[in-house]
Amino acid sequence: MLSSARRRIPRHLPRQTIRCPRLPLCRHESTDSKPPIPLRNDAAPSGFQIDNNFSAQTLFTVDVIKRFIKYTVIGLVTVTVTTWTAFEGAHQWVENVELLPETDEEVRKWEWDIEAERWTGGLRGGTDPALGYKGRHALRSAWMEQHWGTAARSGQDAVVTKSFTPRGSSGAVSLTPIEVSLERAEAFLATAISAAEQTMSRGKLRPMTITELMARHANVMERMGSRDALFEARSDFERVWAGLPGKGLDATRIALKLGDLNRRLGDKEDALAWWARAIQLAQGAEKPLIPPTVPESLPSSPLAQRTLISTLVSLSAFYATSGELHQAKVLEESSLNLLRSLSTPPAFDSASPPQALHSLYILHPLLTLTGLPPVHPDAPQSVTFYAPASTETSA
Repeated sequence: MLSSARRRIPRHLPRQTIRCPRLPLCRHESTDSKPPIPLRNDAAPSGFQIDNNFSAQTLFTVDVIKRFIKYTVIGLVTVTVTTWTAFEGAHQWVENVELLPETDEEVRKWEWDIEAERWTGGLRGGTDPALGYKGRHALRSAWMEQHWGTAARSGQDAVVTKSFTPRGSSGAVSLTPIEVSLERAEAFLATAISAAEQTMSRGKLRPMTITELMARHANVMERMGSRDALFEARSDFERVWAGLPGKGLDATRIALKLGDLNRRLGDKEDALAWWARAIQLAQGAEKPLIPPTVPESLPSSPLAQRTLISTLVSLSAFYATSGELHQAKVLEESSLNLLRSLSTPPAFDSASPPQALHSLYILHPLLTLTGLPPVHPDAPQSVTFYAPASTETSA
């Protein structure tokens, strides 16, 4: 319809076009001094901005995890190195300081070095290198348990164990409290003995390594005190005796140990036989006399003197507790006559510590055989006699 209406307009009529005026562009300055409000970035975030924020958070989380792992590894390495250093430092201290051989000539003169503990190192001290890393560390650990008491420092002094305990008549296992340090020392020594037996076939061990290990193990078992532990100690000392030549000071001490163990186990005849052997070896006689008798003179060796006197004390206690009082009386009188022939220093202050200790070792059995002294050492002017006050000594 519009097309038809448009055709009706004559062409000669002028056309009028309405023109819109153009407004000039101008910048209006604001009278407000406040800065313009910036556009918000998150008003209309783009896809790129979303991806950028997500990746930044991911990288931050990964960085935190990396730092956590890094510092954890550093801490673990530091703790491991510190623990290993302390562990090895303690073992090297024992090896190079505590187990050094005795160098004091006065100690050697009175033969206290022969009586000292031996830990397979021989004349150079320490432990036998042929035991290997495991065996040597186990042996040093046993020394630490016996002398430092590392288990007792943890607050546990004794443990109730089934190990080395006898069975009752009903068949139930009886539990015996045993000192923790002895229990752990026995375990370490068993490990060292196992390592020595494995190495013995290679021929690299010292000839006396197994013997000294068995002696240390027997000593620990004897200190445990239970009946099965005493059986184990006797078996170990018998192996030690088999590894010795059957003469000398070491054999004398082992014979005394076997006599004492047999008495504690109730084997009286074996105890008398071993004590007789100890007296014979201390005197250097050809064969032992059964029943044992007191020799006429003391041996010249200080260690042989101490071993002989200890044997006589054990023998006297055996007779006295077995009801054989006449034999106990004869033995004690003969022992007293023998001990009185031994010269002692006029004053212990002027004597060297090894000599004073030897003399006191001799006087202690003398007091044991004679009883209490006739004069009270704390009150010599007192008419009424009282027993001396007991003093506590640390083992």
